[in-house]
Amino acid sequence: MRHLSLAIAALIPLIAGCAETPAPSTEATPASVAPVQSTAPSRISVPQGRALVYFFRPAVFAGSANTYRVSIDGRPVADIRSGTRASVPVSPGKTVLSAETVPNPLNFGLGLAMMERPVLSVEARAGTAVFVEIGTGFAGGPSFTLTDEATALAKGASLPTATATQ
Repeated sequence: MRHLSLAIAALIPLIAGCAETPAPSTEATPASVAPVQSTAPSRISVPQGRALVYFFRPAVFAGSANTYRVSIDGRPVADIRSGTRASVPVSPGKTVLSAETVPNPLNFGLGLAMMERPVLSVEARAGTAVFVEIGTGFAGGPSFTLTDEATALAKGASLPTATATQ
């Protein structure tokens, strides 16, 4: 047994030496997503005197059985499934976005996914849009990421519209 341990200990540096180290990048990586809101003329139609919140959830396998109910200022506005989007006009000013997992037979009993409830406060300006990517958090519940218009349209423009809630 002692000889086996010594052999393994001797092989570890050899195996680690086989790993290729990537060359250092000369490009700067942004620390965070810069523009949260679009201040330039948008390719998305924003109603006169209003702001717009554009939610999108790319189609990915992780969490795809879960539907996330998104709310604006405490009022449910859409049920977002994997691979759908929703655009919601809002009044200008402070807007609170939240989401929760909608219970269904496939996720029943997944208490952790039900506990994840992201809340995001944004300042909505008239004539602008706020772009929010909805992802799946560590426990399977929703997560929010603010993004820019180009990314939102590249990932979300071709997605079908989510189901609106009352």
